[in-house]
Amino acid sequence: MAASAAFSFGASQMAFWSWSKTAASNATADGTVNWAEGQSPSSVNDSARAMMARIAEYRDDVAGGLSTGGTSTAYTVTTNQVFDSFAHMHAQELTILMHTTNGASPTLNVDGLGAKAIHSAIGTPVTAGMLVSSAPYKVVYSNPNNCFVVFGIIDVLGLVRGTLYAPSGTLMLFQQTSAPTGWTKQTTHDDKALRVVSGTPSSGGTSAFSTVFGLTATGGHTIILSELPGGLHSTGGALRGPTSTTPAIFSLQINEIGSSDQAHTHPIELRVKYVDLIIASKD
Repeated sequence: MAASAAFSFGASQMAFWSWSKTAASNATADGTVNWAEGQSPSSVNDSARAMMARIAEYRDDVAGGLSTGGTSTAYTVTTNQVFDSFAHMHAQELTILMHTTNGASPTLNVDGLGAKAIHSAIGTPVTAGMLVSSAPYKVVYSNPNNCFVVFGIIDVLGLVRGTLYAPSGTLMLFQQTSAPTGWTKQTTHDDKALRVVSGTPSSGGTSAFSTVFGLTATGGHTIILSELPGGLHSTGGALRGPTSTTPAIFSLQINEIGSSDQAHTHPIELRVKYVDLIIASKD
């Protein structure tokens, strides 16, 4: 066998990210792996085991076991691969486990290289409450854009891992007493009904919902015969139009009306069923 090429396992300790797609370049791409021409038999097993270790480092960096540190707006994390520059970290993926739910405009500092913004898409910083405590998120660093981009949190039906994603200031209805994490309960409107409009939303009225719809109202009225439309007649006890086939236009029974004006009192049930909701604003 040819003499082994000179090789030092202690030199140029790189990692999985340093491996090349050009086979010939991998002879010296990683200081722990020796696939140089003429390598000694004793270096084969060392190189194979070193490759297994590198793959394990990558596995653990993307499997969801990288717990963050720092604060809710300035996260830190240490990888198993240990990146040495932003250029080498470009387009590399990590799966980080959030130690706390994020605040506004959070950053991530990987391997002490420096803090970079976390975006849901290039140019769109994640909003407060989007990255939930104890949940894993896959991020990829974009060196040209100086940010980490999080996979899978673009607004889809408004739900992201059980947390509603919406721009700050968005108002939503919730059927619960307290606002969700990342939202603030609004108390300006209370005991009001909802109205759907096609124009600019507003509010109005003077009586509270529970005041109007909380009682059984009793309404008095006087039926004045002279004001009834001409041609009315009785069929089956109801007031009808000029012909027997005309639909009944009053639900009052004809036997309630005598030969003169009559005063009547009829209860009106106003206690409609309802569901209480709150209005909350996205932080």
